[in-house]
Amino acid sequence: MRKLFRSLLPALLSVAFAPAPLPRPDAGKEDLKELQGTWLPVEEARAGRPRRVAEDWRVAIAGDRMTFLQGGVARVVYAIALDAGKRPKAIDMRAAGEGTFRGIYALKGDTLIVCTGTVSDLDRPKALVPTGPLQRREVYQRAKR
Repeated sequence: MRKLFRSLLPALLSVAFAPAPLPRPDAGKEDLKELQGTWLPVEEARAGRPRRVAEDWRVAIAGDRMTFLQGGVARVVYAIALDAGKRPKAIDMRAAGEGTFRGIYALKGDTLIVCTGTVSDLDRPKALVPTGPLQRREVYQRAKR
């Protein structure tokens, strides 16, 4: 029995003192870092139908805040949370006094695509193309600095 214990002891100690695996980088934090700045709306669709894009709107993302500006005046500010580990990537947008707009997003270089419900607290869309009557899709281009 002692012989068995002595032969297993090094293996047990090596497992007990093995280093913990390195933490995986949070892809949501990386995407949030990439989203920082000003975005210009270039395309909008609701219920699958294209809508006219308002040229005086801008979206400014600073930290975890997404501010919609019209004519340079803040109209609504959302706290945003990203989950880049989901497929498609998930975004939650919450404004004071409102519910949560659950959506999905894609970030491709200087293009941001967001698909959410048109009212708060709806289920998250399944695809970046609005299929239901209460879904919208917005496409933004990063503003030139």
